[in-house]
Amino acid sequence: MGNRSLKAPLSPSEELTLRRIALAITSPDEMPATSLTRLRGMKLLDDANRLTPLGRERYANLERPAAKAKGDDAEAALLDALRKVARS
Repeated sequence: MGNRSLKAPLSPSEELTLRRIALAITSPDEMPATSLTRLRGMKLLDDANRLTPLGRERYANLERPAAKAKGDDAEAALLDALRKVARS
């Protein structure tokens, strides 16, 4: 399951949930239960909704939209990524 969990596609909601947990910016009880359940099923989160070693690896491998942009484009890239997630 480990290798598969690193490659399995995440929905925008699941990716956002993984990012929020990794950055500790939102309490798990404020996150979509379906996303938390799937991330636990993929062994990316433990039963307390903390990142597992596999979850930390998956988070580290997520694309960083703002990191690809240069200069003033970084803010625009971040806003575009947030809008894309919000639409899904």
